[in-house]
Amino acid sequence: MHFNAIFSLIMLGTLAACGGGGNSSSPTVQSTPTSQKQPTQPTQPKRVSQPVSDSQRVVAQTLPIQGFTVKPAAAALQAELQKAIQYTNQLRAEKGLPALKYDAKLAAYAQQRAEEVVGRFAHTRPDGNESFHDKVLKQGRMGENLAAGANSAQQTVMEQWKNSSGHYANIVRPEFSKIGMGLVYVSGSQYGYHWVQIFGSDNIEIADYAFDNSAAAKQNRLSDVSAHITTARPSEASQYLWVDNTQIYLNDFPSNGAWKEFNKNGYHAEVNGYQDTRFGVVKKGNENQKVFYFGKHTEYDNMPQTGSAHYTGKGVIVDKQNTNKNVDAQFTADFGNKKLNGTLSERGQKAVDIKANIRGTSFQSPSNAAVETQGAFFGERAKELGGVFYEHSTGKYGAFGAKQ
Repeated sequence: MHFNAIFSLIMLGTLAACGGGGNSSSPTVQSTPTSQKQPTQPTQPKRVSQPVSDSQRVVAQTLPIQGFTVKPAAAALQAELQKAIQYTNQLRAEKGLPALKYDAKLAAYAQQRAEEVVGRFAHTRPDGNESFHDKVLKQGRMGENLAAGANSAQQTVMEQWKNSSGHYANIVRPEFSKIGMGLVYVSGSQYGYHWVQIFGSDNIEIADYAFDNSAAAKQNRLSDVSAHITTARPSEASQYLWVDNTQIYLNDFPSNGAWKEFNKNGYHAEVNGYQDTRFGVVKKGNENQKVFYFGKHTEYDNMPQTGSAHYTGKGVIVDKQNTNKNVDAQFTADFGNKKLNGTLSERGQKAVDIKANIRGTSFQSPSNAAVETQGAFFGERAKELGGVFYEHSTGKYGAFGAKQ
């Protein structure tokens, strides 16, 4: 069996500058995909340290079927996903091409990829294999478009992808007839919103990716209590808190695990952190507290892949109208097995258990976890971490940060 894989990548990073509002950087685009001759012998995907952009890999392989379940996109993002498919088909109609049909397997895989690119914005997966390596694609032709930074389907499809030759070429390829899309918003991550398009031909066969629509999987409450934080350029990522386009300068920040209060334009923020990590709570007026984390992200190639590390730090827990900042945090990261376990304690008593899977330079709770969690590693060699959580049984939520 033969298949083709086509990649295309773009990012829209929202930057912060002293004395001004947020502004968008120009999309990063590389060369247009080119066709290649089918090889007569199977070839193995090449491991790369940099994103593979707008290139084509051709592989011949017979594959086993594997099954994977994926948590659906947050309910608040579903409408934008539908709009993105509509805009994509609008661009195809302008070229006289038939509409792409929604494919549930491709959509589940696209959502999985959206979670993965939060930690590593590239066409390679957290294990270093390419998007369509031999554990994913059995037969047919696939394509992948990535984008990050924009919060709307209109901006992502009709501006970012449409105005990029490689991404637009994937959208209007006549051989594609199926589509799946994924979208993840991660508060405090480098780009915030992460979009993935997966295209497929008529004869596409992939591993058994499927959405887990059980009640346990339908968490997604964390996005409701998380502030929409936009991080600054790396050199300023620990100096400013950007929330809803309001810039709060974290002047005279202690960076030693102590809390400090900041106020700007009606926003009240309580911030804690270390050298490269910031976390805390923020509210506007009489609104409920929202939690956040951000900082100087660990580069993927600087991320430990073996061994383990212990982290100690602080946290904050919000329980209805009560906010407790007297919280201790303890974590152990098993980099070889890609697991993060930890506890938050109040006055020496364990209050919250944190369990997450490490993906690239980020971590996220499994779909059936009692405590919904997301976060990331910061600084050199993942020396610090930060994240947010929501406990479904109690409705408690909060933020945490810790260092080795």
